[in-house]
Amino acid sequence: MVISIPTLLLVCTLLLGACGRGNDEKHKDEMVNIEFLFIAECPSSEKTFLTLQEVVQEEGIHASIVRKEITTEEQAVTERFLGSPSIRVNGTDLEKSTSTDFRITCRVYEQDGKINGSPSKELIRKHFLDVLRD
Repeated sequence: MVISIPTLLLVCTLLLGACGRGNDEKHKDEMVNIEFLFIAECPSSEKTFLTLQEVVQEEGIHASIVRKEITTEEQAVTERFLGSPSIRVNGTDLEKSTSTDFRITCRVYEQDGKINGSPSKELIRKHFLDVLRD
């Protein structure tokens, strides 16, 4: 896996806690492991990654973000990849999906009765808060 310098800088910044205002005291003490899984061909991947970074910073979450590009069907099955973009927080999928349809594809998210190619900032934020409460 190749990690770009900007991604490494983001991870280092988040690990040092130099982000956001910290709306919840628990965020300040707990390290959150985030996996961002994507395929290069997905038009929503970069927008979603930027939104993810914004939420992490706004919420003051101490996080390790790992970007994983999925390139083969075998890797999709091994990684339990539900489509691009996918976000896992502490191993839990953003939508807590129970699907076993692991393959290289773009993913859609249903929000307020509408289908979108990327999750909203609110959906990402809600998922973080749900996982941190558990």
